[in-house]
Amino acid sequence: MVRKSQSRSAPSTGVTAVEVEPPESAAGPNPHDKSLSRTKRKEASKALQQMGQRLAALKPQQRASLSLDADILAAIDDLNSISSHGAHKRQMLYLGKLLRRIDASELIIMLEQFDQQARQLTAGHQRAEQWRDYLLEHGDQALQSLLAQQSANHNSLLTSQSVRALLRQIQQQQQAGKPAAASRKLFRLLHAADQQQPLPVLPSA
Repeated sequence: MVRKSQSRSAPSTGVTAVEVEPPESAAGPNPHDKSLSRTKRKEASKALQQMGQRLAALKPQQRASLSLDADILAAIDDLNSISSHGAHKRQMLYLGKLLRRIDASELIIMLEQFDQQARQLTAGHQRAEQWRDYLLEHGDQALQSLLAQQSANHNSLLTSQSVRALLRQIQQQQQAGKPAAASRKLFRLLHAADQQQPLPVLPSA
Protein backbone atom coordinates (compact mmCIF):
# COMPACT_ATOMS: atom_id res chain seq x y z
CA MET A 1 0.00 0.00 0.00
CA VAL A 2 1.32 3.42 -0.92
CA ARG A 3 1.88 5.69 2.08
CA LYS A 4 0.71 9.28 1.78
CA SER A 5 3.30 12.04 1.87
CA GLN A 6 2.47 15.57 2.86
CA SER A 7 4.28 18.08 0.64
CA ARG A 8 3.20 19.09 -2.87
CA SER A 9 6.36 20.47 -4.42
CA ALA A 10 9.97 21.02 -3.55
CA PRO A 11 10.32 23.49 -0.69
CA SER A 12 12.33 26.59 -1.55
CA THR A 13 13.24 28.18 1.81
CA GLY A 14 12.52 27.76 5.50
CA VAL A 15 13.26 25.23 8.18
CA THR A 16 13.47 21.65 6.99
CA ALA A 17 11.19 19.28 8.88
CA VAL A 18 12.73 16.23 10.50
CA GLU A 19 11.40 13.06 8.90
CA VAL A 20 11.45 9.39 9.80
CA GLU A 21 13.44 7.60 7.14
CA PRO A 22 11.22 5.43 4.93
CA PRO A 23 11.97 1.74 4.43
CA GLU A 24 13.67 0.44 1.33
CA SER A 25 11.25 0.27 -1.61
CA ALA A 26 11.12 -2.10 -4.55
CA ALA A 27 12.71 0.63 -6.67
CA GLY A 28 15.99 0.01 -4.85
CA PRO A 29 17.74 0.74 -1.57
CA ASN A 30 17.00 3.90 0.38
CA PRO A 31 19.48 6.60 -0.73
CA HIS A 32 19.64 7.86 2.88
CA ASP A 33 20.49 4.49 4.40
CA LYS A 34 23.73 5.29 6.24
CA SER A 35 24.78 1.64 6.12
CA LEU A 36 25.26 1.96 2.36
CA SER A 37 28.42 3.27 0.80
CA ARG A 38 28.37 6.75 -0.71
CA THR A 39 28.49 5.24 -4.20
CA LYS A 40 25.53 2.97 -3.49
CA ARG A 41 23.50 5.87 -2.08
CA LYS A 42 24.21 7.91 -5.21
CA GLU A 43 23.16 4.99 -7.41
CA ALA A 44 19.94 4.54 -5.41
CA SER A 45 19.11 8.24 -5.67
CA LYS A 46 19.78 8.21 -9.41
CA ALA A 47 17.52 5.15 -9.89
CA LEU A 48 14.62 6.92 -8.17
CA GLN A 49 15.14 10.03 -10.29
CA GLN A 50 15.15 7.89 -13.43
CA MET A 51 11.86 6.35 -12.34
CA GLY A 52 10.52 9.87 -11.85
CA GLN A 53 11.60 10.77 -15.38
CA ARG A 54 9.83 7.74 -16.77
CA LEU A 55 6.64 8.66 -14.90
CA ALA A 56 6.85 12.24 -16.14
CA ALA A 57 7.19 11.04 -19.74
CA LEU A 58 4.02 8.93 -19.59
CA LYS A 59 0.77 10.05 -21.15
CA PRO A 60 -1.74 11.41 -18.59
CA GLN A 61 -4.06 8.42 -19.04
CA GLN A 62 -1.17 6.06 -18.41
CA ARG A 63 -0.23 7.85 -15.17
CA ALA A 64 -3.87 7.81 -14.10
CA SER A 65 -3.92 4.01 -14.41
CA LEU A 66 -1.09 3.67 -11.89
CA SER A 67 -3.10 4.84 -8.84
CA LEU A 68 -0.30 7.10 -7.63
CA ASP A 69 -0.75 9.34 -4.60
CA ALA A 70 -2.05 12.82 -5.30
CA ASP A 71 1.15 14.49 -4.11
CA ILE A 72 3.25 12.36 -6.47
CA LEU A 73 0.97 13.22 -9.40
CA ALA A 74 1.14 16.90 -8.44
CA ALA A 75 4.94 16.75 -8.24
CA ILE A 76 5.04 15.21 -11.73
CA ASP A 77 2.75 17.93 -13.10
CA ASP A 78 4.98 20.56 -11.52
CA LEU A 79 8.06 18.88 -12.99
CA ASN A 80 6.58 18.93 -16.50
CA SER A 81 5.72 22.62 -16.18
CA ILE A 82 9.21 23.75 -15.11
CA SER A 83 11.55 25.15 -17.76
CA SER A 84 14.43 26.33 -15.56
CA HIS A 85 17.21 23.74 -15.46
CA GLY A 86 18.02 24.37 -11.80
CA ALA A 87 14.40 24.26 -10.67
CA HIS A 88 13.80 21.16 -12.78
CA LYS A 89 16.71 19.40 -11.08
CA ARG A 90 15.43 20.33 -7.60
CA GLN A 91 11.95 19.12 -8.46
CA MET A 92 13.36 15.85 -9.78
CA LEU A 93 15.16 15.33 -6.47
CA TYR A 94 11.93 16.04 -4.63
CA LEU A 95 10.00 13.57 -6.78
CA GLY A 96 12.63 10.93 -6.06
CA LYS A 97 12.17 11.65 -2.36
CA LEU A 98 8.43 11.00 -2.65
CA LEU A 99 9.00 7.78 -4.57
CA ARG A 100 11.13 6.42 -1.69
CA ARG A 101 7.96 6.17 0.36
CA ILE A 102 6.08 3.73 -1.86
CA ASP A 103 6.33 0.05 -2.67
CA ALA A 104 7.27 0.37 -6.32
CA SER A 105 7.17 -3.33 -7.28
CA GLU A 106 3.83 -3.08 -9.09
CA LEU A 107 4.81 0.30 -10.51
CA ILE A 108 7.94 -1.19 -12.09
CA ILE A 109 5.87 -3.96 -13.69
CA MET A 110 3.42 -1.43 -15.14
CA LEU A 111 6.23 0.72 -16.54
CA GLU A 112 7.73 -2.33 -18.23
CA GLN A 113 4.32 -3.09 -19.76
CA PHE A 114 4.09 0.46 -21.09
CA ASP A 115 7.59 0.09 -22.55
CA GLN A 116 6.60 -3.16 -24.23
CA GLN A 117 3.46 -1.57 -25.70
CA ALA A 118 5.56 1.31 -27.05
CA ARG A 119 7.99 -1.13 -28.65
CA GLN A 120 5.13 -3.04 -30.25
CA LEU A 121 3.62 0.19 -31.58
CA THR A 122 6.96 1.27 -33.05
CA ALA A 123 7.42 -2.15 -34.67
CA GLY A 124 3.92 -1.91 -36.16
CA HIS A 125 4.68 1.50 -37.62
CA GLN A 126 7.88 0.16 -39.15
CA ARG A 127 6.13 -2.86 -40.70
CA ALA A 128 3.44 -0.63 -42.21
CA GLU A 129 6.03 1.77 -43.66
CA GLN A 130 8.13 -1.07 -45.06
CA TRP A 131 5.14 -2.74 -46.71
CA ARG A 132 3.89 0.55 -48.16
CA ASP A 133 7.29 1.18 -49.76
CA TYR A 134 7.53 -2.44 -50.93
CA LEU A 135 4.08 -2.29 -52.53
CA LEU A 136 4.95 0.95 -54.32
CA GLU A 137 8.17 -0.57 -55.66
CA HIS A 138 6.92 -4.04 -56.64
CA GLY A 139 3.24 -3.44 -57.36
CA ASP A 140 0.80 -6.29 -57.88
CA GLN A 141 3.35 -9.04 -57.27
CA ALA A 142 4.01 -7.65 -53.78
CA LEU A 143 0.28 -7.26 -53.14
CA GLN A 144 -0.43 -10.89 -54.03
CA SER A 145 2.36 -11.99 -51.70
CA LEU A 146 0.94 -9.91 -48.86
CA LEU A 147 -2.65 -11.09 -49.37
CA ALA A 148 -1.53 -14.72 -49.56
CA GLN A 149 0.22 -14.44 -46.20
CA GLN A 150 -2.80 -12.64 -44.69
CA SER A 151 -5.32 -15.19 -46.04
CA ALA A 152 -5.73 -16.85 -42.63
CA ASN A 153 -7.12 -13.59 -41.25
CA HIS A 154 -10.67 -13.63 -42.62
CA ASN A 155 -11.42 -10.23 -41.07
CA SER A 156 -8.39 -8.53 -42.62
CA LEU A 157 -8.89 -4.92 -43.66
CA LEU A 158 -6.69 -5.53 -46.69
CA THR A 159 -8.37 -6.30 -50.01
CA SER A 160 -6.88 -6.31 -53.48
CA GLN A 161 -9.37 -3.65 -54.62
CA SER A 162 -8.67 -1.18 -51.81
CA VAL A 163 -4.88 -1.49 -51.99
CA ARG A 164 -4.77 -1.32 -55.82
CA ALA A 165 -6.95 1.78 -55.77
CA LEU A 166 -4.63 3.50 -53.32
CA LEU A 167 -1.55 2.49 -55.30
CA ARG A 168 -3.07 4.03 -58.45
CA GLN A 169 -3.90 7.21 -56.53
CA ILE A 170 -0.35 7.43 -55.21
CA GLN A 171 1.11 7.11 -58.70
CA GLN A 172 -1.27 9.75 -60.04
CA GLN A 173 -0.48 12.15 -57.19
CA GLN A 174 3.26 11.62 -57.64
CA GLN A 175 3.03 12.29 -61.39
CA ALA A 176 0.96 15.43 -60.77
CA GLY A 177 3.29 16.63 -58.02
CA LYS A 178 0.43 16.67 -55.52
CA PRO A 179 0.71 16.00 -51.74
CA ALA A 180 0.94 12.30 -50.92
CA ALA A 181 -2.51 11.98 -49.33
CA ALA A 182 -3.07 8.49 -50.78
CA SER A 183 0.32 7.36 -49.45
CA ARG A 184 -0.75 8.34 -45.93
CA LYS A 185 -4.07 6.52 -46.44
CA LEU A 186 -2.23 3.37 -47.49
CA PHE A 187 0.02 3.60 -44.43
CA ARG A 188 -3.01 3.95 -42.13
CA LEU A 189 -4.70 0.98 -43.81
CA LEU A 190 -1.60 -1.18 -43.44
CA HIS A 191 -1.09 -0.07 -39.84
CA ALA A 192 -4.72 -0.87 -38.94
CA ALA A 193 -4.32 -4.31 -40.54
CA ASP A 194 -1.08 -4.81 -38.58
CA GLN A 195 -2.93 -4.10 -35.34
CA GLN A 196 -5.40 -6.84 -36.23
CA GLN A 197 -2.61 -9.24 -37.10
CA PRO A 198 1.09 -8.31 -37.44
CA LEU A 199 2.09 -7.96 -41.08
CA PRO A 200 4.47 -10.66 -42.34
CA VAL A 201 8.16 -10.26 -42.88
CA LEU A 202 8.97 -8.76 -46.28
CA PRO A 203 9.84 -11.33 -48.96
CA SER A 204 13.53 -11.82 -49.59
CA ALA A 205 14.96 -9.86 -52.47
